[in-house]
Amino acid sequence: MVCSLTIFLKFITQQHKKYLEENFQFGGFFDIENGNEIPIPTRKSKENNYERMIWRKAIYKNMELLLGWKHDQLTKQEYWHLKITGSIHKYACDGDNSGLFTASEATTALNNLCSEMKIDKSKAKITGIELGVNILEAGFSVNEYCRLDLLRYKTIPFNWMASKGKKGNIGKEAILTHRRVKAYAKGDEIFRFEVHYDDMQDLRDLYNLFYLSDLSEKLIIKMAEDILPVAWNEVVTLDGIRLEDNYLPKGLSKKNIDILYKYSNSTRLLHIDDLILEAKKNDNKKEVARLYKENKRYRSRFDSLINIYGNQKHTFIFQKIIEVINYSKEKCPLSEIGVKSNNWTKSEISNADRSDSELINYNKSEDCITKINKMNNKLIEVSKNKRQSVKDKKEGKERVYQSFMKALNLTIRKLEKAQLNN
Repeated sequence: MVCSLTIFLKFITQQHKKYLEENFQFGGFFDIENGNEIPIPTRKSKENNYERMIWRKAIYKNMELLLGWKHDQLTKQEYWHLKITGSIHKYACDGDNSGLFTASEATTALNNLCSEMKIDKSKAKITGIELGVNILEAGFSVNEYCRLDLLRYKTIPFNWMASKGKKGNIGKEAILTHRRVKAYAKGDEIFRFEVHYDDMQDLRDLYNLFYLSDLSEKLIIKMAEDILPVAWNEVVTLDGIRLEDNYLPKGLSKKNIDILYKYSNSTRLLHIDDLILEAKKNDNKKEVARLYKENKRYRSRFDSLINIYGNQKHTFIFQKIIEVINYSKEKCPLSEIGVKSNNWTKSEISNADRSDSELINYNKSEDCITKINKMNNKLIEVSKNKRQSVKDKKEGKERVYQSFMKALNLTIRKLEKAQLNN
């Protein structure tokens, strides 16, 4: 579930630094410039009076350990930091990440890592995380599927992704502002789907995920349920339809063929987005509304054609993602406290410990539940408002949804804390 992550510890002690240097083989100092490592003879060289951080690196069980040194010009003191990045799946399985990796196994591996590195989980800040699943024995050529069928994530085109340390391409990735969506082959029978967060802001807002101590088995499963199936649903594939004249499905009208060509081409889609932006700049509301409506209608038609004439591999992968998440859930049964319906009731928190005000304030939780119900009703109102444009509805739903998720997760955290102390 959690494939890899990056954690950062600021201001480690001299004792901790000494332990790391004695037990792990760190190399010499280097500076990072434009992504390249520039070796430094010694950090105290006269010509190298560094204002930014310089590093020493060690590799341990497929994890990259970076010791960072910085000299504060004002206080004239030296500070040491520790950064750990890599595949926790490979760390736990001796370099092999081709099997299933449950939330329970991930948390066990993280506990072992912290024990070996003498890391305090409450001080280890998570600065990047990757959620993913392996679809074992896919039953089709995964390499061919990645090469021919993967088109884009939403409107972002997939680009080829090179394999580390190997020649050739193994899959594709779509690069967004705060995350990357990757789909690739591990061999020809294992399909891998991942969502990699380079910026943690979204996850911090939704799940209050800051430190390793926050990353429980339940939270891993919750994030996987919320993120992976939705992300895969937003991946657009041709699903076996080939756009050569000799391979097009029989019986398609010229208009439907044009739709398949148009909406399988990411360049054309980006051009449509440019037309919408231009109409907005010119304050041409009618043209914006027309373009949105036409775009939505044709995209819907494209999806329908893929569902009718495609080979249903997209649906198969979606179902397998759900199965993997459910398998991980079976290995770590979730608490009875959770989202059972859109509306929460008082009975769902009746077992909470109301006596300890530091753990849970019943009145505040009650207010939070009321707020969640209001937000849910507001979402329905936004959907039914016929006077709003498509854009306004989308933005309104997004604002309501963000507020809804914050309130929901606040309630869940309070209830879980109360249950743990019962």
